Amino acid sequence: MKIQVEVLGREKRLVEVYRGITLEELAEKLGLRKNEYIPVVDDKIVTWDYKIFKVVNVKLVPVVSGG
Repeated sequence: MKIQVEVLGREKRLVEVYRGITLEELAEKLGLRKNEYIPVVDDKIVTWDYKIFKVVNVKLVPVVSGG
């Protein structure tokens, strides 16, 4: 199935994934480090072990920190 993935500030695209993929596996597939993003699925913050079983919109929000 194809899901829409948006990396805020960088790109938005359709990604082919299998049912039951975790967001952690999706980040690996996209070559992203999970500690640099907060995952959001259908406008709700979720954890990286969230499994995708239906078509959803995924946003990866960059973590911003400062001193």
